[in-house]
Amino acid sequence: MMFAIITILALIPMTAIASNAWLKGKELENNKKLSSEDKTLVQQLTIENQELRERIENLETMIADVDLSNLKTIKADQDSEAIQI
Repeated sequence: MMFAIITILALIPMTAIASNAWLKGKELENNKKLSSEDKTLVQQLTIENQELRERIENLETMIADVDLSNLKTIKADQDSEAIQI
């Protein structure tokens, strides 16, 4: 019984490693099947995706800066009201 458990525990990682190697082989095989037009399109889309990510990061930065400015203004207003009271 103990031998069976040890064997099963040893086979699980071996199966995972073999499956991963097989999947990588299939992926490489599929990449070889891409035409030059498809490869060019993938490169263009990758570049466009990176540019869009940068634009989103810039927008997030601008929004965060506006929020900080608003928070500082609100805090200053609250402080001035507290002083007047």
